[in-house]
Amino acid sequence: MGHHGMRRRWIHDLDSTFLHRLACLLLSSMLLVSLYNLYNSPLFAQNFAPSPDPEEMIEVKPANSQFTPTGKEVVLSTDKGSIHLTLFEKEAPLSCKHFETLVDLGYYAGGSFYRAEGNYIAQGGGTPISGGAPPSSPLPDVPLEYKVPHTRGVVGLARPPGNTNGGNTEFFISMIDNSQHLKPGGADSDGYTGFALVTKGMHVIEKICRGSVREDDNGMLWLKHPVEIHEAVVLKT
Repeated sequence: MGHHGMRRRWIHDLDSTFLHRLACLLLSSMLLVSLYNLYNSPLFAQNFAPSPDPEEMIEVKPANSQFTPTGKEVVLSTDKGSIHLTLFEKEAPLSCKHFETLVDLGYYAGGSFYRAEGNYIAQGGGTPISGGAPPSSPLPDVPLEYKVPHTRGVVGLARPPGNTNGGNTEFFISMIDNSQHLKPGGADSDGYTGFALVTKGMHVIEKICRGSVREDDNGMLWLKHPVEIHEAVVLKT
């Protein structure tokens, strides 16, 4: 074969390789476009989208209060999801400032929800998931400020028996209407301070209350596996 024939053969082979690669590129592009269209089609969304968490689909009664919280929002991040609390700064200003300061100091990071009674309250605070007493508070007890009744979703300050102050680090969330039980003259002669309302995340607290519990000698229910509070932050306005 002469030089001209070899050159024509080389050019022919080069053209064939180029056309083959071009065809592969076009087919790949068409396949990607088809996959993209399929992914964004209603058929894919209906048959291949991740199934929602069944617990998220359970109808949850919202929190309610005759008072409207107008203060800052605090977010508690837990293993079960986030809980948003809005503070009753007008009704319980000292308690709200106290709680906000503890949050800003990082007191609740590493704390937990450790008591859960679905027909009563969920209680949490600085107590670690390993159990035992909560860390010493950097702040003194706050005075009692009873004004907000403890309806579903109201957050109150807990305190040890015999303590006539408002409380300090530990808090509870009413799961039902406890307004009669937790008012002055009810379960405690002084009542309990209500300082916030759950404005988002009641379903998270419901999940916490469905955890396995153990009963103590006083009939109180404690979570066998406390739910950790990873972070607590005040959303600045």
